Amino acid sequence: MTSKHAMKSSLICAVIFTVIHGIYAYNAELFSNKLWYVFLGFMPTFVLGAEVNKMKNYYASLLTGVGFAFLGIGFSDLMSRHFPISSQHTEIFYEFVSTFFIMFFPGFVLAKSWFNIIPMIFVGMISVYSTQDISTLPVTLLSVFIGSLSAILYKWIDMKIEQKS
Repeated sequence: MTSKHAMKSSLICAVIFTVIHGIYAYNAELFSNKLWYVFLGFMPTFVLGAEVNKMKNYYASLLTGVGFAFLGIGFSDLMSRHFPISSQHTEIFYEFVSTFFIMFFPGFVLAKSWFNIIPMIFVGMISVYSTQDISTLPVTLLSVFIGSLSAILYKWIDMKIEQKS
């Protein structure tokens, strides 16, 4: 990468995030405190190559993480209600079980499926656990999606610039 290409590439990324930030700033009622989820979606997608043909994998894995989080919430609630076990103990146990399944099944058993992007599974779980009001989860997930999509857009534009150089 030449310095000229690096400059153009950095400028494009800055423009993408500035536009997204502007949209969020002028729609603060809808997107209140959700901008950082854009970066949460951008980061793993970008690091993993931001490949257009893997979009279904990114988003299927994200939704898998959401499912794992809801299973964890339900499991913890069920165990603490029906057994003399503290919710902290059930959460710790579920952490072990879910992490094992997240690392083993998508990485090995489901490696050729849509559900094979382990970092996005964790992003899905983070999105649920960090959302204070579950009614805002759709906007949270939309923000993660926008971040992931912005990584793909950035890479596509960057490739076009590189081809012209």
